[in-house]
Amino acid sequence: MIKGFLPLSLLSLLLVSSWTPQRSIAAGFSSTRAGEHQSIDRVLVAGIRPNEAGNIPILEYHDITTDGRHGAYAYPAEEFRKDMEWLYSHNYRPINLSDYARGWIDCPAGMSPVVITFDDALSGQFRYLPDGTIDPNCAVGILDSMNTEHPDWKSKATFFVLTNENPRLPPPFTAPLDRGEQSQASLAAKKMDYLVQD
Repeated sequence: MIKGFLPLSLLSLLLVSSWTPQRSIAAGFSSTRAGEHQSIDRVLVAGIRPNEAGNIPILEYHDITTDGRHGAYAYPAEEFRKDMEWLYSHNYRPINLSDYARGWIDCPAGMSPVVITFDDALSGQFRYLPDGTIDPNCAVGILDSMNTEHPDWKSKATFFVLTNENPRLPPPFTAPLDRGEQSQASLAAKKMDYLVQD
């Protein structure tokens, strides 16, 4: 399951009202007095924490494609899978954008947080196959398989969903349908439920 559905209006409110700067973890372990380093015992007793110091990358994707298209809004599923494996092998672990905005950095000790976002709720982000399983080549399928292969990689991402309140827009996770896909409009609510469940 993927955690992190966040309506744009809520995100704006969080970014404006909930941001709290984080103290550098490295600074907490560097010294007790000028020039005096803490002993390794004190560091171990205090616990090793995730690397929250510095910049946290926020990656943004649009459509994850299976036909090899690569462009401004199209990114091949195999490349996305390689991106996730690269992040994992370089000790990055995903956190939700809403948690980042609140200053709640929750990733394993010694790891660096990364925020993964998806814009516009396109079908390549979340697609069910005719047998009812999640397509292993859509973004949700790839993130879930990362969690299966690497249990310390949590399936966390933030999806910016265009709702169907505007009749000119398709239901979430249904467009584009230019690759011979069947419409998944009837599955939009099921997909949204999957994204927000625990």
